[in-house]
Amino acid sequence: MPIRLYVAAISILAATLVVVLAQTSDGALLERLWLTALFAALLALQHPFEIRLARRGHGESTSNEEAIFAAMVFLTSPLAVVLAIAAGFAVGNVLVRRTPLKGIFNVAALVLAASAGLLVVEALGGARDADLAAALAVVVGAAVYEAVNRLTVAGALAVAGAAELRATLRDDLGGRTLIVVGNVAVGLLTGLAAAHDLWTLPIGLAAMVALQFALSGHMRARAERQKLADIVASSWDGIVTLDRQERVTSWNPASEALTGYEADGIIGLPFSEVFALMHAESEPVAHSALEQVSSFRIETADDGHRWIAASRAPLPEGGSVLVLHDETARREIDEIRTEQERERMRADFVASVSHELRTPLTSILGFADTLLAHGSARGDERHYVEIIRDEGERLRKLIDALLDLRQLSEGAATAKPDVVDIAELLEEQVERFGERTSGHELVLDLAGRPLVVRGEHGRLEQVVVNLLSNAIKYSPAGGTVTVRGERYDGSVEVAVIDRGLGIPAAQQEQIFVKFFRVDTPDRRTITGSGLGLALVREIVEAHGGAIGFESVEGRGSTFRFRLPAA
Repeated sequence: MPIRLYVAAISILAATLVVVLAQTSDGALLERLWLTALFAALLALQHPFEIRLARRGHGESTSNEEAIFAAMVFLTSPLAVVLAIAAGFAVGNVLVRRTPLKGIFNVAALVLAASAGLLVVEALGGARDADLAAALAVVVGAAVYEAVNRLTVAGALAVAGAAELRATLRDDLGGRTLIVVGNVAVGLLTGLAAAHDLWTLPIGLAAMVALQFALSGHMRARAERQKLADIVASSWDGIVTLDRQERVTSWNPASEALTGYEADGIIGLPFSEVFALMHAESEPVAHSALEQVSSFRIETADDGHRWIAASRAPLPEGGSVLVLHDETARREIDEIRTEQERERMRADFVASVSHELRTPLTSILGFADTLLAHGSARGDERHYVEIIRDEGERLRKLIDALLDLRQLSEGAATAKPDVVDIAELLEEQVERFGERTSGHELVLDLAGRPLVVRGEHGRLEQVVVNLLSNAIKYSPAGGTVTVRGERYDGSVEVAVIDRGLGIPAAQQEQIFVKFFRVDTPDRRTITGSGLGLALVREIVEAHGGAIGFESVEGRGSTFRFRLPAA
């Protein structure tokens, strides 16, 4: 919508200036219509051969209308000049199949520019005398024509969101100025010569066409440069160019997105400084390996980290180009896969060893029980056999825990959908542990019933046993251990609370890691494998629940788990 309003405003302004021009012109409004038709045809036929600069779906192109403007002013009336330019561009737009909106804008913008330029020429005395004063008036008028035309095109690109107004006006200002000067000079010579001898007009027109095609090389180079700039700007990969002194000469938007550093702060710096600024781990691709690819880790401007794969190639004019590809996601996936493979290998190794240990362990426990049952071992011998049996039993429990963990982590031991009354399970375990310990007071708090879930009774019993065992073990001075069961919005929550040693804050993140045990002097006499809590978490999560804890060192811990209610 804004671009339509802009085109409408330019059209109204152009029509207004045409009316003003008609009122200020002396003599016939239209003279030498055959000249008007000739110049209009010349403008129209140039359109299929023009070079177009595209910017985000919009673009601009140039022809030698400045030359035609300068020549016609000497040969015909101002309105005839406007008519030739309008007709030439209208037909040309049809030939190249521009959209109606773009066609209307082109014609309106050029009519506006031509009318403004011609009003200036008329104000300076006109050009009919074809003398020095007339030539100077035409030069000033042509300058106004170019300025107005350039401003309207830049305004259209800005309104359409294709380019900034200032950037368009500054773009290739020197090159465009030289082209306009050349066109105006040829137009002046053609017009002045034809005003005195009309037979020179074909020679002037031939010079115009030749100059237009000669200067089109510059426009073609600009178009290719613009296309390359658009490709670099739209690339997902970072593209960085370096000069012969290894200084950064370009830093595309993808490079800004990858690193967080804007081009204004990077361009002109030696790349070694840029590399140091990003705290990169290693120098990318040396000069002797220009086509190799290297990977390195950088620190972004917002203190993040990325892995970058960089390839480097020489430029024909010297210097080089670096292509930076974001490998962070691939690296993270590879690290996850590597860790998963390591975990699988560890689990396979532990399972294999555990299975191999079971056979001799069964024999050891069997012979120990036999010796104790038949009374063949007495005194110290019996004591030693009891130690063998107890340690063997502890080793058996460790092996069972390892195998349970492996089965749960692989999903091989899925919970059977039985109805389990958590309240009854807690009552049984509190009573059992209460009989085993004399230094602790076990308190059971069941807030509301039923506390029923669906799951495997044996597995859930393992969870409660492990949590109660830990609460008692890590309260060596005795005290109260509270077991609380409650029902919350479709779930059952169990909490085991002790007033024991607690867990140091620095080690709490690892508490559910397999084989991890808190390493402090007051715990080194407490036995354990470091598998209990890992097994508890696996079981709870296998039942669709969650487990967490709060702990303060020296003040105790609260472990709670929540399961969906049946």
